[in-house]
Amino acid sequence: MTQKKKIKQLLALVTIVLGFMLPTAAQAAVG
Repeated sequence: MTQKKKIKQLLALVTIVLGFMLPTAAQAAVG
């Protein structure tokens, strides 16, 4: 596996985790 592909996968994972956590954090702050 190339380094670039690894970085791309890591970025995708981070994006998914952030996209999942941010609404939860926002709900916790509002609620």
